[in-house]
Amino acid sequence: MSESSTIKVQANVNKEVVKRVNTVLKSIGQSPTSIINSLYHAIDNTGKVPFEIGLTPGQKASIDLQQLTASQPVKIIHNAEEFEKIWEDEDKDED
Repeated sequence: MSESSTIKVQANVNKEVVKRVNTVLKSIGQSPTSIINSLYHAIDNTGKVPFEIGLTPGQKASIDLQQLTASQPVKIIHNAEEFEKIWEDEDKDED
């Protein structure tokens, strides 16, 4: 492959992750360039990323909860009596 047929691809990666991964790559005789080339070729050949990318169930649940609570009215509690009143109302709703 001639130098004119390549392009430089840059990415920002956490320094500590780079150090750990470079140690692994060196131990298996690979470089960041060879791994990125392999990844790009795999995507080119298959039309997809060769591993699953997505949220964990916990991350998904957290986002769902944030979205549900975002539309709820905010009640400011000024004292312990107001706090107790809220819980009394909740208990009545369960009956």
